[in-house]
Amino acid sequence: MSRMVLNSCHLAQDQLKWTPNQGNIHWVIPREVNPNFTGQKELLDEMKIKLCPSITGQEQSRKCFAIIGIGGAGKSEVCLNFANTQRNELWGVFWIDATAPSTIQRTYIDAAQRCQPNGSLEIKDFKIAKAFFDNVKYPYLFVLDNADDVKETLHPYLPTGPSATIIITSRDYKKISYGTAGAITLEKLDIEDAIELLFKSSNTSKACRAEKRPDAEAVVQLLAQHALAVVQAGAYIHQRPCTLKEYEVEFRQQKKRPSLLRFRNTEDFSRYGDVYATFEVSAQFLEEFKSTDQAYANALELLGVLGHLYFTRVPQAMFTCARENARDITKKDLHPNDIRSLSPWHVSKLPKSLREVPLDDVSDAVSLSLHDAFGVLRSFAIITIQLETKEISMHLLAHAWARDRLSEADKQGAWACTMSLIALSTCSCIYSPGISYDDRDFLKHLQPNAESCIDVSPEGSFSIYPAIELGRMLAHFAWFFYKMDAHLRCKAQATKLRKEFGSKDSISINSSWIEYIHAMCLIPLDEYNTAQEILEGIVGSDEEVSIADTTKIPFAAKMALAAIYLLKGKNQLAVNFLRGNPNN
Repeated sequence: MSRMVLNSCHLAQDQLKWTPNQGNIHWVIPREVNPNFTGQKELLDEMKIKLCPSITGQEQSRKCFAIIGIGGAGKSEVCLNFANTQRNELWGVFWIDATAPSTIQRTYIDAAQRCQPNGSLEIKDFKIAKAFFDNVKYPYLFVLDNADDVKETLHPYLPTGPSATIIITSRDYKKISYGTAGAITLEKLDIEDAIELLFKSSNTSKACRAEKRPDAEAVVQLLAQHALAVVQAGAYIHQRPCTLKEYEVEFRQQKKRPSLLRFRNTEDFSRYGDVYATFEVSAQFLEEFKSTDQAYANALELLGVLGHLYFTRVPQAMFTCARENARDITKKDLHPNDIRSLSPWHVSKLPKSLREVPLDDVSDAVSLSLHDAFGVLRSFAIITIQLETKEISMHLLAHAWARDRLSEADKQGAWACTMSLIALSTCSCIYSPGISYDDRDFLKHLQPNAESCIDVSPEGSFSIYPAIELGRMLAHFAWFFYKMDAHLRCKAQATKLRKEFGSKDSISINSSWIEYIHAMCLIPLDEYNTAQEILEGIVGSDEEVSIADTTKIPFAAKMALAAIYLLKGKNQLAVNFLRGNPNN
């Protein structure tokens, strides 16, 4: 069989006649080159240097270049532009749909069949098609586009002949290894290129561009210079029509953002249509394998969590610290209505990857589970991981999509999970009288994550979650913000707590704790009179309530109140007060 295949292929090759002067003979490309293509000059120059010697040089050898990146970053557009630019130097240019083995084989066979003069050889078998291209004597380009399946190897599908130049596009960072001639990870456009692309896509006249540049720059920065997002924004602005400034205002409104990123250009050059659709392709892989591979199921859950955290520099240590602290929480005796400490309810809300191993298991099983789950997300270019610090980052739009894609019920679940995760990761250090340098650095990294999660709190949250459990989290974050000198944030949380657990609360320890937090954040905000009034109320109370079972709140309030007297210049009053003789 193999000899028959080779004989047939050699016969077909002998019938092919081509010289470089003839230019391109076979152009098997699924769509037109985008006339608005902009930028990536350095990449295209690099590809020409590394790939064109195999096209025009005397010594031909197979070369392969890999382009890796998030969906919509412009990987396919770069390939189209490169192919179009080098077209006349190539006998053939062939676009292979590498979505799955079946599509690779189908487009392989179709490409080989198109090369047969007058149908001289009927090709219906992949092996024959592969053998045909392995034996082509003339320079040709193969683009294996969208090779995103992390479980598939491409080696069986790569032409082996010296005349082949191959470009692979993929979201899977591991496929960078195929780039024997070079590889690159596409993240975002250069700012000037992004602005130029927005102007082209929105059909902005050249005469107006200088005047509108500030507005254009604001828009592309909001879109994190994501190629497809910029194109679709331009189309939206042109078709509605609206101004660049109006688009910026709309995009900043959280409720309108999803519809803008799901907008589809009527004259679209993208395979997936809109920005969120191209991201959703990755989620579909996770959905497909979640029932058979726990790492995929964990990755899907963590995707929702990451969508509620800050988009960049998320410390992986947060996850392991949360689990370690969860052990202590489950061992504590806790009054059912005391909001001063987290509870087993918060432990139960942690991601399953942290709960699937018993809490008393101190092996590396949890670390390995997290490593596998984050590895899956990284393999689809959903996240990047800084190898030295292990910090996780997402493209700004992928981060927005990770939350926007969830149903309302799933958002509520992911929010509670994320809030519990952050709270548990910090509970061992924020109540210490002094915070060590390492702990403060850790808390500093967590602060933007806490702020991001609180900023997307579900409406009517006290009607969604058990009030006491939500109160425990809000009290925890209020104190967290106070310790991090984020006093306005602390005040906002304390105000919510006072509304829910104020005078109507049957447990006075809650009222004292909430009032104390509220007063302490008002002092640095120069709201001395209100803080003084609150603290005097606490000091006058008979309750011996403590802060995390250590410092008594009345004593701490007494010290704070004396400090206010000193700030107001009432030095003697402060001294007398501390001596226990406030009226002398």
